[in-house]
Amino acid sequence: MPEAREEPVTRIVLAGMRQGVFLLGVSTGLHEYIYYATEDDAGCLGEYLEDAADPEIMEYFGYASKESFLQLHPRMADFADLSKKWKVNTALCPVCAVGVGEYHHLGCPVEICPWCFGQLSRCNCRFDQSQKEEITSDEDLELFETQLEQKGRICFEEGQGPLYPAAEDEVRSKE
Repeated sequence: MPEAREEPVTRIVLAGMRQGVFLLGVSTGLHEYIYYATEDDAGCLGEYLEDAADPEIMEYFGYASKESFLQLHPRMADFADLSKKWKVNTALCPVCAVGVGEYHHLGCPVEICPWCFGQLSRCNCRFDQSQKEEITSDEDLELFETQLEQKGRICFEEGQGPLYPAAEDEVRSKE
């Protein structure tokens, strides 16, 4: 494990999650660590009860400090053991790993277009709305993102996947 002692992992727990970033507790035979993990990166924040975690990371997960986190979760044993209960989690986007009620990462193929209710990364609405034949600059992308937010992005819902939505009328009826 990076930045930790070379010991076998005996337990992994999910301590938090937000926008595809996971806060994990990792136990070994003698130590407990807290990690963050994304699809592309992971890092050790330190020992669970001892080291000070980066305040920005703790704040990202909704805690004022590591101390406030530890007040709510004094023992890692209080969390469910993922190694025994890990299943496909339909409450997470299968592509960008956001949770129910969160916005997909821009470009996620599961995100639904609020204009045509198709697959946002595949439809032509981004060109129609920005009145551009192609999006080539950061400014073009920022303009489209602003228009998307003004229209009302569609948050991830349990069961969405790369083939979602099943029927355009079904999605429109939810509005």
